[in-house]
Amino acid sequence: MTVAAIKSSEKTATSVTKINELFHRKRRWPEDGEVKGFFGNRFCTGEPVVHGRNDADTGLSNGSIGTVTALDQDAASVTAAFDGNEHAFGPDVLIDLELAYAMTCHRLQGSSARRVIVPLVGGEFLDPSWIYTAITRAEQQAVLVGTRAELDAILARRFRHAARCVHFSLDPEPPPISTHEELSAAEDASLGAAQAPDAKRAGGRQPPLGRPHAARAVRLRC
Repeated sequence: MTVAAIKSSEKTATSVTKINELFHRKRRWPEDGEVKGFFGNRFCTGEPVVHGRNDADTGLSNGSIGTVTALDQDAASVTAAFDGNEHAFGPDVLIDLELAYAMTCHRLQGSSARRVIVPLVGGEFLDPSWIYTAITRAEQQAVLVGTRAELDAILARRFRHAARCVHFSLDPEPPPISTHEELSAAEDASLGAAQAPDAKRAGGRQPPLGRPHAARAVRLRC
């Protein structure tokens, strides 16, 4: 089972790191041994892992999910299977491997799990769109852990994308599209007004009319 956790503060009990540590301690048997990784990760056989970057040499990508199949404690290396293919991670590349009992929604985008557990505790600054993202990662079951009041508070917040100010507005009622003749007349009038001072400076001679692309009047219906 993969647990999709919405990451909150690393100081809370619901952070991805804390959940991974808890599951690792519950699963590990002393006789199994373990290999120490980076950022608090410790691996033993049978544990789920996630790859942390795109690697053209191995074909693994950021977010690839696999399972630890073997350990070499003397060499401090971990072997993990991804889609049936085994890859060895020595001390120089072990930084790319993390436990995957719990993952952030951002990391899990594009992937899925049979069952997903979403802790709501510590979600004071959680965007409501991430609830949808977390739930839709589940293939069979999604479990929200928390109170109804916590869920209601998250869903009552304004979506962050709605609060963005990009200084762009779209007229919902655009003017009707002008005919070709109307556009041509507007271009001629605009060019004529712009070229009148030039004609005076040229001794009354009117320079040839042109229709540069920048002067064209264009209306788009959206």
